[in-house]
Amino acid sequence: MNFITQFYDKLFLRFYKLGKPGGEPKVLAMILTSTIQATNILLILTFLVFIFDIEYLIDKLPLTSILMFGGSIIFNFYRYQINGQTEILIEKGIEIKNITILLSIIFLFISMVFPLIMIYLFNEVF
Repeated sequence: MNFITQFYDKLFLRFYKLGKPGGEPKVLAMILTSTIQATNILLILTFLVFIFDIEYLIDKLPLTSILMFGGSIIFNFYRYQINGQTEILIEKGIEIKNITILLSIIFLFISMVFPLIMIYLFNEVF
């Protein structure tokens, strides 16, 4: 569990440093991190629904996706804004290595493209 927390902290810092100097970089970092978290949880849920053929949950997937995105945004807002985790991470001086930058780009790409591939596969193949 500690590995996952550290990974998302580094991912948050990576997106935080991408923010515009005049703007609020926390907003971009929270939105991108929340989107990635919600998409990954939703992918697992969708995969389980179709694998175990739980038909009554298919109608509830759109509502579940909205709740997942909303819940992850609220969770990350609490963690990084209210709880002050952003300042703690910046004070620690965590170095973001090139491999972390590469992994964050790949992770963001997979999180955005993989749901489209799954939709195509479930509609056309299964």
